[in-house]
Amino acid sequence: MKYIFPILLLAIFTSCLGDGVTDPNPIPDVGDIIIADGEIEKIPVQPGEIYHTVQLNNNLGFDLLIHFPDTLDNPALILALHWAGYEEDYKTYGPCQAIAGLASTEAIIVVPSSPGGIWWNPQMDILMMDMLEKMITAWNVNPKQIALTGYSNGATATWLYADKYPDVFSAAIPVSGSYANSFSFNIPLYVIHGENDELFSLTYTQGVIDGSINKGSDIQFIVADGRSHYEGCNFVPFLEGAADWLVEDVWK
Repeated sequence: MKYIFPILLLAIFTSCLGDGVTDPNPIPDVGDIIIADGEIEKIPVQPGEIYHTVQLNNNLGFDLLIHFPDTLDNPALILALHWAGYEEDYKTYGPCQAIAGLASTEAIIVVPSSPGGIWWNPQMDILMMDMLEKMITAWNVNPKQIALTGYSNGATATWLYADKYPDVFSAAIPVSGSYANSFSFNIPLYVIHGENDELFSLTYTQGVIDGSINKGSDIQFIVADGRSHYEGCNFVPFLEGAADWLVEDVWK
């Protein structure tokens, strides 16, 4: 029952489309959402940011923004999940928050687009894990230095993936999202939440975190003074603190 909250949110999101309204971001079938063999190897690996489209096994394109650090010898990797909306939102979220705040880690930062806009549906779950497995192999990523972050909708998925895949991720940084209940996490979390968040109650999130800590979780909780939910690009200073935490406390 641990994953009922994201499933309920997906049901609510779907129902809000209304009768006769077509989802502008159709979600491919599960069997079609695997990255085709050899596609990750086609991505040019060089320091800096690159936009690249890989092909899924049904020849649909899947868009990525990737930040490569200066040092690419057994690098760390951070998966960064954008807020709810449209596939193109990764182009805003990546440069203005995830890369700006976390580039000092010297990790590869992968910012994917989101067909369907909901990270925690089964198709996106499968795609993210398939993508990470192929990137780890292709780029000789340090398997002990893989983290994830996300904002809003992406933060809710970050909580879920941290709970579900502690064997994949070494740490998680959810920003301005929340989770269903106070579960015990097997990896450390650095949770950032806006003081004036209008969508996810700070009080509720504090309660979830307090309960999770009481069950043995290692969670740092940072309240972003004065920040509302709808100013995601203004969380960079708090992500810079998360970057220091990753490098100095988790990946030391």
